Amino acid sequence: MRGAIALLVALGAIAFLAGCYPKEPPAPDLQPLPRDAGLETLARDDGLEQHEHGCDPVPGFEHVPRVHEWDCAIRDAVMHEFPAGDPAEILRQMVQESSGRPRAVSSAEAKGLMQLKDGTFRSMCPRGDIWDPETNIRCGVMYRQWCADFWHKGLRSETERNGPLSLGCYHDGPGGMLDAQTECGGYTFAEFGPCASPAARHYVAVIYIPPLEVGR
Repeated sequence: MRGAIALLVALGAIAFLAGCYPKEPPAPDLQPLPRDAGLETLARDDGLEQHEHGCDPVPGFEHVPRVHEWDCAIRDAVMHEFPAGDPAEILRQMVQESSGRPRAVSSAEAKGLMQLKDGTFRSMCPRGDIWDPETNIRCGVMYRQWCADFWHKGLRSETERNGPLSLGCYHDGPGGMLDAQTECGGYTFAEFGPCASPAARHYVAVIYIPPLEVGR
């Protein structure tokens, strides 16, 4: 009898002490957030207006608002796939290719924002979806880097390879550019571009803006 009473007293003391400590809060009911949730509220310290999806706007084509839906995808792709590239130039290229239409298809069966053919797309992004706008942009930017790397680094400046030569290669393919070089000679697009296709010459002219000369 005494043992049972002692046990009851001990259990009561334990219950009393447990009530003196705060209980662990229940686990929060976490719900999945939208992919871009909160990004539009990110604060900036430089006074510049931020893109609604959380990145700096890519300059150019302010009169065509729909193309800026892809600003963040362009900046991310350039950062990771074409570090020497210019987001504003990629935007100009995308507008030239598709006018910012994700479902655009050319007469040559090039598809999407960056107008990639199936074979080129598979070589860059073998597991991707060519119709996914962000994937299409990333693979197009990867192909620009591939085109820049195609040219021998020792004979051409980085600006030349990353700019007009990679654009010409993107449009006419490496074979087309090599044919032009064989016909006209030289190492820069200014030298053998006249032997490239008229479409490639126009393409480079409307997209590429040469850097200003130092001191001008």
